[in-house]
Amino acid sequence: MNKIIIVAIVTVSILLLLVFLGMQLNSEKQTQSIPTNSQITESDAKVHDAESILLLCDIDEYCIVKALRELSKQQDEQTIYDTISEVMVHIDQAGIFCHDQGHHIGSYLYAYTQDLKQALSVADRKCGGSMYHGIVENYFMSEVFFKRTNFDDVQIKDSCDQLLDDSQLLYLECVHGIGHGLVKAYGDIFSAVARCDEFETQYVQNQCQQGVFMQNAVEFYSTGGGVFDEDDLLYPCNKLDSKYAENCYYYHTSYILKKTLSASESFGQCDRITDEKQIQSCYRGIGRQLNTFVEQFQDVIYYCQTGNPEYHEFCFKGHIILVTDQLGVDKSFQTCHSYPEQFQVECFSYIGTWILLLNLSPDQIVKECKKAGEKYYNVCLQSTFN
Repeated sequence: MNKIIIVAIVTVSILLLLVFLGMQLNSEKQTQSIPTNSQITESDAKVHDAESILLLCDIDEYCIVKALRELSKQQDEQTIYDTISEVMVHIDQAGIFCHDQGHHIGSYLYAYTQDLKQALSVADRKCGGSMYHGIVENYFMSEVFFKRTNFDDVQIKDSCDQLLDDSQLLYLECVHGIGHGLVKAYGDIFSAVARCDEFETQYVQNQCQQGVFMQNAVEFYSTGGGVFDEDDLLYPCNKLDSKYAENCYYYHTSYILKKTLSASESFGQCDRITDEKQIQSCYRGIGRQLNTFVEQFQDVIYYCQTGNPEYHEFCFKGHIILVTDQLGVDKSFQTCHSYPEQFQVECFSYIGTWILLLNLSPDQIVKECKKAGEKYYNVCLQSTFN
C-alpha cells in the first residue's frame, strides 16, 4: 500500500505544464494552418458535430471551445456531451501531450453545466485527467468571482467524493484540480496550499498540493505571474514548510529550467537543496520536463544521466511518470525498454503500480503486464500486488 501511495503522490496530476507542449498533430484532413480563436467567425463556428469541429479546429483548444459554445445554442445536452467525448477521443489518440486541450474543454464543460457533479460525471481521464482539472478550477472561479462566495467558505473536502465509486485515480485527479482552483481563488500559493490540509490524509493532501504548485508554474508561463524570485531560483519552495516543499519542487523545476535553459545548471539548483527527499523530487521534476525542452528522446536519456549520479534514477522516474500519465501504458512499456538497463527494473515496477490504480480485473492486470515482455512480466505483476 505504501508503494501505491508513493506512486500516486508523484503521478496523478502529473500532468505536464500546458505551455510547454510543443508537439504537433499531423492531420491528414487539414491542409491549411490552424485558425486562432480571433480568426473564427460566428458562421465558421456553427458546426454540427465532432468531425466538423475537428476539421475546423484540429487541436486548437480555443477554437474547439468556441465551436462547442456555438453548438450548444443548437443542440441538446446529450449531443454536447457526446460531441465532447468524441473530440476528446480524437485528441487523446493523436499521440500528443494534450493536457492543455483537456483542461480547456473541462473548463468549458463546467461552464456549460453549471453543476460540479454533472460535469464530473461527464468527464473521463483522457489526456492525463486534465478535464477534471479544468472542471474543478472553473468551479472555484465561478464560486468566488461570480457567486461572490468568500474564499474560505468555498467547500473543498467533499467536492470530489462522487468519483470514488468509479476510480480512486479519478478522485485524485479531481483533488488535484482543486489545487488549481485554490490558486485561482486566493491568488497566492501560501493561502491556497494551507487549505489542502483540510483533507484527512497526507495521501490526498499531496494531490491538492501538487495542483497548487502546478498552477503556480502555469501562471508564470501564461501571464508572467505566480510566486517566484529571479534572485533565488529555489523560491518559494525553500520558504515553505517541509510538508509542502517536496511537492513544490516537483513542479517548480519547470521555472528553473526556463530560467537556466540548461539541464546541468538546473540539476545544480536541485543540488543546493539540503533535504534528501526534496532533492529527489527536484530531479524527478526535471525528468518530467525534459521531453519539452529537447528534440530527441535520446537527449532525455543523455540529460537524465548528468547531474549527481546519486539521483539519476529519479530523473528517469520523472520521465516515465509523464509518459505513462499522458501517453498511456503501451507507450510507457516501449519507453522503459529504451532506458539504460540499470533503470529498467524500477521503470517496469512503476508501471505495475500505475496499472493497479486503474481498477482493472485480475485478468486485465495480467494482460497489461504481459506487454512488458517475458523479462519484466513478473516485475510488473509483482508491483500490482504490493
